Amino acid sequence: MYHLSEAEKELAKEVIATVIAMHDWYQSLEYRYSVLDENSDLNSHLFGLLVEHEDRLWVFTIWQKIHGNGESSFTVIPEEYDPETYLNHAKALEIAEQSCTASQ
Repeated sequence: MYHLSEAEKELAKEVIATVIAMHDWYQSLEYRYSVLDENSDLNSHLFGLLVEHEDRLWVFTIWQKIHGNGESSFTVIPEEYDPETYLNHAKALEIAEQSCTASQ
């Protein structure tokens, strides 16, 4: 949230609280990818969530860190969603595919 103004940080916290208060909110998470550590052990997962709140769209990146004892901690990164500039995974793949002259 470091790139957000203080007012936006407070609004983002309000949006997070509103979202997690909803029943089964986590079922709307979009899986992005998982990360393995240097020993090929599962280290973390990355998810995304697009949320509308008070006529504003937000995209949340949720980073689930899996600790050695099996417990998880979460980092939530909010950004205001601008469809003109936001690059989601599907859009990035499409751009990458179009940039290749030969099929990979």
